[in-house]
Amino acid sequence: AEDTVVIFNSDNGGTGSARNTPLSRNKGTTFEGGIRVPAVVSWPGRITAGTASDQPCITFDFSASIVRIAGAKIPPGRDFDGIDILKLIETGKPLQKRTLFWRKRRGLSTRKAVRDGDMKYIWETNGKKTSEYLFDLKNDVGEKHDLLAKRPAQVRRLKTLLANWEKEVRHTR
Repeated sequence: AEDTVVIFNSDNGGTGSARNTPLSRNKGTTFEGGIRVPAVVSWPGRITAGTASDQPCITFDFSASIVRIAGAKIPPGRDFDGIDILKLIETGKPLQKRTLFWRKRRGLSTRKAVRDGDMKYIWETNGKKTSEYLFDLKNDVGEKHDLLAKRPAQVRRLKTLLANWEKEVRHTR
């Protein structure tokens, strides 16, 4: 127990029957209720019990942490999509600005999102209707106040980030 790292987290938000308050929507969406999940790490002697962090991260950030902890090396010319999230927590580094992306396709439905710092842009379609949203997560974690019409420059900036990511990380279906 003293030399074991335990990482516990969920892969998605609650289902439609769950209560994700204060987050909006649920599993299967790119709204916070579908993607914001708890993560708990126990690492005696390295991360102080009771430590909490607001560092934005994504599940694959743990891959870089696990490889480092195990003393393994990634092959030359390869890199992680994520960062060593546990190193940031372990060393008490200040919050790092992150740009995170999501994409989900199922049938005619496609959902995409980009978060850059506190700003988050969502684009979704069901094949007939397309919707877009912009939220400031620092001031509106529940995504109740759509800022799309009020901040067109932010929308353009985030759409460009998302479009560039889409070119780099092509979907397979």
